Amino acid sequence: MISESLIEEVKRKCYITDTNEITIARLKDIIKDALPTVRRMIGVSDDFDFEDEDNKEELKLLKNYCWYDWNDSIHEFNDSYLSDINSLHHKHEVDQYVSEEETI
Repeated sequence: MISESLIEEVKRKCYITDTNEITIARLKDIIKDALPTVRRMIGVSDDFDFEDEDNKEELKLLKNYCWYDWNDSIHEFNDSYLSDINSLHHKHEVDQYVSEEETI
């Protein structure tokens, strides 16, 4: 389920002031599609919480992904954010390695 706070944050990012049902439904579809896509890009699990206080960079990337999708420019997202994607992916690889080492 998509939280209302996430919907509101993405609405602000996309400069959406319209609240009709069709607009909100499209926005929810974009967020719903973006969540697993961005999780896969940055190498985190399906239950990764973008709204956690420690995940501000990841949330920013998610909102930017939604903005590109809202503006039908998703094909430009990877070129624009490749370094951010790689950086976050590396961060989560290191976090996972450290976590695995701690359990040994």
